[in-house]
Amino acid sequence: MICIPVAGRDVREVILKAERASELGDLLEIRADFLRDLRGLEDLYSLREIGKPLILTVRSRYEGGMFEGGEEERIDLILELNEILRPDYVDVEVMSNIAPRVVEEVGGAAKILMSYHDFNRTPEREELEEIVRRARSTGGDFVKIATLVERREDAITIVNLLEKGSDVIPVPMGRLGCVLRSILPFLGVPFTYASLEGGEKFAPGQPSAEVLREIWSLLKRC
Repeated sequence: MICIPVAGRDVREVILKAERASELGDLLEIRADFLRDLRGLEDLYSLREIGKPLILTVRSRYEGGMFEGGEEERIDLILELNEILRPDYVDVEVMSNIAPRVVEEVGGAAKILMSYHDFNRTPEREELEEIVRRARSTGGDFVKIATLVERREDAITIVNLLEKGSDVIPVPMGRLGCVLRSILPFLGVPFTYASLEGGEKFAPGQPSAEVLREIWSLLKRC
């Protein structure tokens, strides 16, 4: 399955992009950290009518996001949008101080997607396995591991993570990561991320949904 991130500066832009993304994506990630005009947040409830599972994300700047406020403001926005959107998943960084509170406030109503991002490298396998353990012990239902994949050894480390369980979702970044991202769903990863054609790319090497579906179509002929 393909998850398409959706971002906009205001609610109207988010809704318009979500409608477009729903034509190609199986899931939609609502990147609320990009919002600059918070007026009319309640209108985002209409996204439930699209009929696609939703991931709510308010990403902090220290893991590549655009949210400019403090952590108390961030948790307040997450909880407010959780009430409006009733998302299927809520993404929160495993290393963040607000992760336990998100689990406490949201867990049960939505699945918790604990995420980790490293835009510079792929850490050693032992370090990533410790992150997976921390995410699970904090209360994560799924663990997203997004790292820059530049070497053969990085790719092997990412593939080996699949041995940790079906709740682990590797999201490799970079040129080699794009190749690896294309085949991971064939190895049991429940979904991967892709962008809208001509839209924002939220990570290096992120393919468009159109290109990814074309690759999958070719692979299925083998």
